[in-house]
This record gives sequence, C-alpha cells and structure tokens, in this order.
Amino acid sequence: MDDNYERDEFYETRELTLTQKKKILKDAYKCSFKWHVDILDARKSWQRQKIEMSFEDALKKLDKDCHYVFIHRKGFKGSRETYPNEYVLEIGFSTMKGEPTYFLFIFCDQEKLPEFISKYNLIKHIV
Repeated sequence: MDDNYERDEFYETRELTLTQKKKILKDAYKCSFKWHVDILDARKSWQRQKIEMSFEDALKKLDKDCHYVFIHRKGFKGSRETYPNEYVLEIGFSTMKGEPTYFLFIFCDQEKLPEFISKYNLIKHIV
C-alpha cells in the first residue's frame, strides 16, 4: 500500500450562483481532455451507464438542486489512454432527484487549476 497518497482537494461551490456554475462547466468543457454523461435509472440497473448526450443537453439539466463538484483529484486511477495523468480536475454535477439521475463528468489537466481559482474565486473546502 502506498503511504504517500495525497488527498483530493474539494472546492467550495455552494455559494456559486447557477450562472457561475454554468460558466465554470462551459470553461471546463472547452479545455477538457475527456467528458461524459452517465445515467442511473434504478428501474433498469443499480449501476450508472454512460450515455450519448450532447454537452448542451447535459447543461440544461443543471439546476439549483443539483449536487455540483469541483475537485482536484490526486491519484486518479483511470486508464492511461483515457486519463493521461493521475492528477486531474474533475468538474461536474448530478441531478440527484427523481428517476433517472444524470451525471456530468468533465476532466481537465491540473495546470488549469490556477486559472479557475482566479477567475471564479474558488476556495478549498476545509474538512
């Protein structure tokens, strides 16, 4: 087991307006190396499934009740072909109400973190 694991850093998003959240998602989408939408429909499966959905259609699902995240992942274990670096930004949301639930995941290089922090005044969540 690796004793040098670095904890992921979560950023505060509760105080962001819906407009700010959408702007962050659009900026992340523009500089992303990977993004996708999952669906969880418990009537059909207990596992999320990747689906084909345009970014614009996914963005329409964002509302004030969604669970929204901005995370600096440190030790992300994905396929090297899909996720070239273990240190990535993960930005997205889940609808978390009703059936089905939709999840938007956007992945960007960690080098973009200072730009997002500066532009949107993001602050690390302190646990």
